[in-house]
Parts: sequence; structure tokens; C-alpha cells
Amino acid sequence: MELFIAITASAIIGMAIGLLGAGGSILIMPILVYVLGMTPSTAIPYSLGIVGITSLVSSIRYAKHLSINVYLLALFGIPAFCMTFFMRAFIIPSIPHLIHIAEYSYSIDSISMILLALLMAYASKRMITKDSEQHVHIVSPIVLSLFGIVIGIITGLTGIGGGFLIVPIMILFGGMNMREATFTSMVLIACTTLPSFVFELFVQKYFHIDIFFFLLLGSLIGSFWGVYISHRIHQSTVRKIFGIVIAVLSFFIIIKEIA
Repeated sequence: MELFIAITASAIIGMAIGLLGAGGSILIMPILVYVLGMTPSTAIPYSLGIVGITSLVSSIRYAKHLSINVYLLALFGIPAFCMTFFMRAFIIPSIPHLIHIAEYSYSIDSISMILLALLMAYASKRMITKDSEQHVHIVSPIVLSLFGIVIGIITGLTGIGGGFLIVPIMILFGGMNMREATFTSMVLIACTTLPSFVFELFVQKYFHIDIFFFLLLGSLIGSFWGVYISHRIHQSTVRKIFGIVIAVLSFFIIIKEIA
């Protein structure tokens, strides 16, 4: 039953990625942790692989109608990829399982889930209130690269793709419309998550390929449907619905982790 629920949720997550290029990836970690009972550290490789492959396949379908801005992709994507790999290969393994602050001890898994919940709360606010038609602010290449580093840190720490940040950055600072930003977000997420996923396959002692396959299949089916209906549905409505779902989940995570 738990696996069926997780597969169904993965299909919804894939649909969000196909529709919005964001929002779906941030939901996969709560599913892996609270439905399938994985620890956050164990769940991250699954999240990286599912989100990365789903984003790659969805971006290929988008590529039939849109072209990628290679300059922005390199400017933003290379720092994001390098930081994600650096976090997974060097920083995460060096962090102790328990972190002591004053007389309290906190599990790194619990801290990572609370961080994820806070990011989810921020993402839900943007999804519910954000207007896709925003004024564009031209920034320097250095600032865009710094944005990429931030995305890499978030992806490395939490296992999410960061599309909820990439899409508004591409609109506000890259001069893209919503569909171009969605396409770029998918490509960037694939570029940052897949290399780290491959690395994790070599270092993880326990990786259930059967569970991963079923979750990935559900996500891919959802993404195909999401890309298909993206031309036929108003994205702002879908964005707000997913924003509300993410807000509820973030509240649930915080209550569960601090209780």
C-alpha cells in the first residue's frame, strides 16, 4: 500500500515538473521519508535520480518547440553542478550525524527535513502569490553564477532540484517568459542532479533499484501528461494548487520533526 501511494504521488510530482518545471521535485523527499520510511540521507539519491531523469525527459519534449539559451545555461548551470557535486562528495560525508548546540543535540536528518520544510514554505508562497509577468532586472554574469552556487548548495543538502527558485530567477534576471523559464529549469535540474545521482550509486551501500524503477516510472508517466496538458491549461491555476499542497506538507514536516 505504501509503495502504491508513493508511485501515485510520484506521478503527480512528475506532472508538476512537466507542467511548471518546478514544484514537483520539492515533494519527492517527504514521500520517500514519510510514506516509504527512508531516512533523509538514504532518500536523497532516489530524489536526485527521479527528479533528474524526469526533468531530462520532459526537457527533451519541450525542446521540440523551444531552444535553450546556452550562455545562460552555462553561466548558471556550471556553478550549480559543481557545487551540488562538491556538497554530495565532500561536505555531506564530513557532517556528523548529531549536531550539538548548547545542551541540545539535533539529528542531521531532522535538520535537513526542517530546512526542506522552510524551503517548501517559501516555494508555496511564491507559487500562490507570484505573477508570471514580472519586470526583468538585468544582472551581471557574476550574480547569475552566484545564484547557481546557491541552487547547487540547496540541491546537495536537500536532494531537490531547486526549480521553484530557478524559474523566477530565469524570468526576473534572464529575461525569459514562463515557458522558456520552465524549459530552462528542466535542463538545469537535469544537469545538476544526474551527475550527483551517478556518484551516489557508487557510494551507497543500499539502493533498491526496484523501488527506484517504480517511482521513476510513475514520475515519467506524470511528466508526459504534464507536458501534454501544459499547452491546454492555465499554468497560474496549477501553480497555486501545487503551492497550497506544498504549504500543507511543509507544515506537516515541521510539526512532525519538532514534536
